[in-house]
Amino acid sequence: MACFIPLFFLLISVSSSQPTELFFPGFKDLNPNNLTLTGVAEIDKHGILRLTNDTSRLQGHAFYSSPFRFKNSPNGQAVSFSTSFVFVSVPEYLKLGGHGLAFTIGVSKDLKALPSQYLGILNATNNGNFSNHLVAVEFDTVQDFEFQDINDNHIGIDLNSLVSNASATAAYSLTTVTQSRISPSKVGSQSKLGSITIRLKKSLM
Repeated sequence: MACFIPLFFLLISVSSSQPTELFFPGFKDLNPNNLTLTGVAEIDKHGILRLTNDTSRLQGHAFYSSPFRFKNSPNGQAVSFSTSFVFVSVPEYLKLGGHGLAFTIGVSKDLKALPSQYLGILNATNNGNFSNHLVAVEFDTVQDFEFQDINDNHIGIDLNSLVSNASATAAYSLTTVTQSRISPSKVGSQSKLGSITIRLKKSLM
């Protein structure tokens, strides 16, 4: 399945010297130092970020190159942030879907991951390990019973594991479609996740 991301916006509530806002209205004239691409990810001539292509079992990643600090001290409160992005997924077979993509926050850009059902963020050995220090929102159109997926069209919130802590069927409308919330849970040894709200809206284009 090919995944394309033409626009990305991230807003972080912080009081430090790091950027508080990232805005990519496209990727055509992007400073190459601002984005790290791995695997088969590429930016095409139209300025669209393409994470995968129509070849099976490949993966691609796109990370903001500089790390963000979400806590000013080990015992401090984690900052909140909001993000919105537009993406298009094109499955090889229209009625079968694809394994999807994941919006990921981690401590490393080197994820030691596998494609397909592992979504390019984990593998068979590290799936479920607290040492991953990883949180992801998955957009998945294949039901993987090994990860207890609820169906073949869902959004899941993943903490160090592809067995989602919370998930909901994906749909859209002109207002909020699905809201998935989880209560505070351990992401790592010292970090906690408060709540996550996912909202999908139908494109007006």
